[in-house]
Amino acid sequence: MSMTAEPIDATDRYVGDRLSELRKDMGLNLAELARTSAISIAELSAIEAGRGKVYSATLWRLCRALHADLEDVLPPRDLTVSGRA
Repeated sequence: MSMTAEPIDATDRYVGDRLSELRKDMGLNLAELARTSAISIAELSAIEAGRGKVYSATLWRLCRALHADLEDVLPPRDLTVSGRA
């Protein structure tokens, strides 16, 4: 089985934007959220900037650190890949 990186898509970018908004709303900087969620600052920065793939275990840890539900971070069902409803 080949271990190739999955491409970043609109969902990853949406989630990254939401995580960034929630982090800022809580008054946390990247280092604080990275430490609380046990991921690297580089990984968190890439996710928030839309350059990193966010996987379920990482997303779960970030949501817990932000006191957020997955529904607060994931795109609405009617949002299409292009970002339009």
